[in-house]
Amino acid sequence: MKVICGLSAILTQDEACWLLQQPDTREPNGVRDFLLIRMMLNYGLRVYELTEIRWGDVDLHSKRIIVEKSRGGKRRALSLNNTDIVLFEKWFNALNYKLNGNSFLFSTPNGKQLSGQYIINVLKRYGKRAILQRQITPSLLRHTFAINCFKDSEDIRLVQRKLGHSNIETTKNYLQTYNMPKKPVKLNITNLGQ
Repeated sequence: MKVICGLSAILTQDEACWLLQQPDTREPNGVRDFLLIRMMLNYGLRVYELTEIRWGDVDLHSKRIIVEKSRGGKRRALSLNNTDIVLFEKWFNALNYKLNGNSFLFSTPNGKQLSGQYIINVLKRYGKRAILQRQITPSLLRHTFAINCFKDSEDIRLVQRKLGHSNIETTKNYLQTYNMPKKPVKLNITNLGQ
Protein backbone atom coordinates (compact mmCIF):
# COMPACT_ATOMS: atom_id res chain seq x y z
CA MET A 1 0.00 0.00 0.00
CA LYS A 2 1.25 3.46 -0.87
CA VAL A 3 1.29 5.59 2.27
CA ILE A 4 0.75 9.31 1.95
CA CYS A 5 1.17 11.44 5.04
CA GLY A 6 0.04 14.89 6.08
CA LEU A 7 -2.08 17.54 4.41
CA SER A 8 -0.43 16.90 1.03
CA ALA A 9 -2.43 13.64 0.90
CA ILE A 10 -5.51 15.67 -0.08
CA LEU A 11 -6.32 18.80 -2.03
CA THR A 12 -6.66 22.04 -0.13
CA GLN A 13 -9.77 24.10 -0.73
CA ASP A 14 -7.73 26.53 -2.87
CA GLU A 15 -6.34 23.68 -4.98
CA ALA A 16 -9.82 22.24 -5.47
CA CYS A 17 -11.11 25.68 -6.51
CA TRP A 18 -8.25 26.19 -8.98
CA LEU A 19 -8.81 22.74 -10.45
CA LEU A 20 -12.55 23.32 -10.85
CA GLN A 21 -11.94 26.68 -12.55
CA GLN A 22 -10.10 25.00 -15.45
CA PRO A 23 -12.91 23.43 -17.51
CA ASP A 24 -14.65 25.93 -19.79
CA THR A 25 -18.25 25.43 -18.68
CA ARG A 26 -19.51 27.47 -21.65
CA GLU A 27 -18.69 24.40 -23.78
CA PRO A 28 -20.40 21.00 -23.47
CA ASN A 29 -17.14 19.12 -22.82
CA GLY A 30 -16.24 21.68 -20.16
CA VAL A 31 -19.55 21.07 -18.38
CA ARG A 32 -18.90 17.33 -18.55
CA ASP A 33 -15.32 17.65 -17.25
CA PHE A 34 -16.38 20.01 -14.47
CA LEU A 35 -19.05 17.50 -13.41
CA LEU A 36 -16.54 14.62 -13.61
CA ILE A 37 -14.19 16.40 -11.22
CA ARG A 38 -17.04 17.29 -8.85
CA MET A 39 -18.24 13.67 -8.82
CA MET A 40 -14.80 12.55 -7.68
CA LEU A 41 -14.43 15.33 -5.10
CA ASN A 42 -18.00 15.25 -3.76
CA TYR A 43 -18.77 11.53 -3.88
CA GLY A 44 -15.41 9.74 -4.02
CA LEU A 45 -16.26 7.87 -7.20
CA ARG A 46 -13.63 5.67 -8.83
CA VAL A 47 -12.74 6.21 -12.48
CA TYR A 48 -14.27 2.95 -13.65
CA GLU A 49 -17.47 3.74 -11.72
CA LEU A 50 -17.73 7.06 -13.56
CA THR A 51 -17.24 5.41 -16.94
CA GLU A 52 -20.02 2.88 -16.26
CA ILE A 53 -22.75 5.20 -14.92
CA ARG A 54 -25.66 5.53 -17.29
CA TRP A 55 -28.42 8.12 -17.44
CA GLY A 56 -30.82 5.46 -16.16
CA ASP A 57 -28.77 5.36 -12.92
CA VAL A 58 -29.48 9.04 -12.23
CA ASP A 59 -32.77 10.12 -10.65
CA LEU A 60 -32.82 13.91 -10.58
CA HIS A 61 -36.23 14.02 -8.88
CA SER A 62 -35.14 12.00 -5.85
CA LYS A 63 -31.61 13.49 -6.10
CA ARG A 64 -29.91 10.10 -6.18
CA ILE A 65 -27.41 8.32 -8.33
CA ILE A 66 -26.99 4.56 -8.31
CA VAL A 67 -23.48 3.17 -8.71
CA GLU A 68 -24.14 -0.31 -10.12
CA LYS A 69 -20.63 -1.30 -11.11
CA SER A 70 -18.66 -0.86 -7.93
CA ARG A 71 -15.69 -2.90 -6.76
CA GLY A 72 -16.78 -6.30 -5.51
CA GLY A 73 -20.08 -5.98 -7.39
CA LYS A 74 -21.49 -3.85 -4.59
CA ARG A 75 -24.31 -1.51 -5.57
CA ARG A 76 -24.67 1.79 -3.74
CA ALA A 77 -26.93 4.82 -3.86
CA LEU A 78 -25.56 8.31 -3.33
CA SER A 79 -27.53 11.46 -2.55
CA LEU A 80 -26.79 14.33 -4.92
CA ASN A 81 -26.53 17.93 -3.82
CA ASN A 82 -28.54 20.69 -5.51
CA THR A 83 -25.55 22.16 -7.36
CA ASP A 84 -24.79 18.82 -8.98
CA ILE A 85 -28.47 18.36 -9.95
CA VAL A 86 -28.25 21.67 -11.86
CA LEU A 87 -24.99 20.53 -13.49
CA PHE A 88 -26.53 17.20 -14.54
CA GLU A 89 -29.40 19.11 -16.13
CA LYS A 90 -26.95 21.44 -17.91
CA TRP A 91 -24.93 18.48 -19.20
CA PHE A 92 -28.13 16.68 -20.28
CA ASN A 93 -29.25 19.77 -22.21
CA ALA A 94 -25.81 20.21 -23.82
CA LEU A 95 -25.91 16.77 -25.45
CA ASN A 96 -26.86 16.76 -29.12
CA TYR A 97 -27.96 13.14 -29.44
CA LYS A 98 -31.00 11.16 -28.35
CA LEU A 99 -30.56 9.83 -24.81
CA ASN A 100 -32.03 6.76 -23.26
CA GLY A 101 -31.50 5.02 -19.94
CA ASN A 102 -28.62 3.01 -21.41
CA SER A 103 -26.69 6.06 -22.62
CA PHE A 104 -23.49 6.66 -20.70
CA LEU A 105 -23.63 9.63 -18.34
CA PHE A 106 -20.08 10.69 -19.13
CA SER A 107 -19.57 10.43 -22.85
CA THR A 108 -18.26 12.25 -25.85
CA PRO A 109 -20.71 14.74 -27.38
CA ASN A 110 -21.74 12.03 -29.89
CA GLY A 111 -22.52 9.50 -27.15
CA LYS A 112 -19.42 7.32 -26.99
CA GLN A 113 -18.30 6.06 -23.59
CA LEU A 114 -15.29 7.83 -22.07
CA SER A 115 -12.31 5.66 -21.23
CA GLY A 116 -10.68 5.64 -17.82
CA GLN A 117 -7.46 6.84 -19.44
CA TYR A 118 -9.29 9.86 -20.87
CA ILE A 119 -10.45 10.84 -17.37
CA ILE A 120 -6.92 10.42 -15.98
CA ASN A 121 -5.55 12.61 -18.79
CA VAL A 122 -8.25 15.25 -18.18
CA LEU A 123 -7.19 15.49 -14.52
CA LYS A 124 -3.50 15.80 -15.46
CA ARG A 125 -4.26 18.46 -18.06
CA TYR A 126 -6.41 20.56 -15.73
CA GLY A 127 -3.92 20.11 -12.87
CA LYS A 128 -1.13 21.48 -15.08
CA ARG A 129 -3.33 24.30 -16.34
CA ALA A 130 -4.13 25.25 -12.73
CA ILE A 131 -0.36 25.28 -12.03
CA LEU A 132 -0.79 22.93 -9.09
CA GLN A 133 2.50 21.73 -7.63
CA ARG A 134 1.51 18.07 -7.70
CA GLN A 135 0.06 15.54 -10.06
CA ILE A 136 -3.73 15.39 -9.92
CA THR A 137 -4.94 11.79 -9.93
CA PRO A 138 -8.27 10.08 -9.33
CA SER A 139 -6.78 8.59 -6.16
CA LEU A 140 -5.92 12.06 -4.82
CA LEU A 141 -9.51 13.23 -5.38
CA ARG A 142 -10.93 10.08 -3.76
CA HIS A 143 -8.68 10.54 -0.73
CA THR A 144 -9.74 14.20 -0.54
CA PHE A 145 -13.37 13.09 -0.46
CA ALA A 146 -12.72 10.41 2.18
CA ILE A 147 -10.85 12.71 4.56
CA ASN A 148 -13.36 15.55 4.18
CA CYS A 149 -16.31 13.19 4.64
CA PHE A 150 -14.72 11.85 7.84
CA LYS A 151 -13.93 15.35 9.10
CA ASP A 152 -17.55 16.40 8.53
CA SER A 153 -19.16 13.31 10.05
CA GLU A 154 -16.53 11.64 12.26
CA ASP A 155 -18.35 8.44 11.25
CA ILE A 156 -16.06 5.84 9.70
CA ARG A 157 -19.01 3.58 8.78
CA LEU A 158 -20.59 6.40 6.79
CA VAL A 159 -17.30 6.94 4.93
CA GLN A 160 -17.10 3.19 4.30
CA ARG A 161 -20.60 3.15 2.78
CA LYS A 162 -20.01 6.23 0.65
CA LEU A 163 -16.73 4.85 -0.70
CA GLY A 164 -18.29 1.44 -1.35
CA HIS A 165 -15.75 -0.45 0.74
CA SER A 166 -16.70 -4.00 1.74
CA ASN A 167 -14.10 -4.10 4.48
CA ILE A 168 -13.80 -1.41 7.18
CA GLU A 169 -10.02 -1.98 7.19
CA THR A 170 -9.81 -0.50 3.69
CA THR A 171 -11.56 2.63 4.94
CA LYS A 172 -9.25 2.80 7.96
CA ASN A 173 -6.28 2.64 5.58
CA TYR A 174 -7.65 5.65 3.69
CA LEU A 175 -8.02 7.62 6.91
CA GLN A 176 -4.74 6.41 8.39
CA THR A 177 -2.82 8.17 5.65
CA TYR A 178 -3.83 11.51 7.09
CA ASN A 179 -2.91 12.94 10.47
CA MET A 180 -6.02 14.71 11.65
CA PRO A 181 -5.26 18.18 13.02
CA LYS A 182 -6.62 18.98 16.46
CA LYS A 183 -8.97 21.51 14.88
CA PRO A 184 -9.85 20.25 11.40
CA VAL A 185 -10.00 22.78 8.60
CA LYS A 186 -13.41 22.52 6.94
CA LEU A 187 -13.22 22.26 3.16
CA ASN A 188 -16.51 23.12 1.55
CA ILE A 189 -16.10 21.06 -1.62
CA THR A 190 -19.87 20.79 -2.05
CA ASN A 191 -20.35 24.47 -2.86
CA LEU A 192 -17.42 24.94 -5.24
CA GLY A 193 -18.25 26.15 -8.70
CA GLN A 194 -21.53 27.82 -7.90
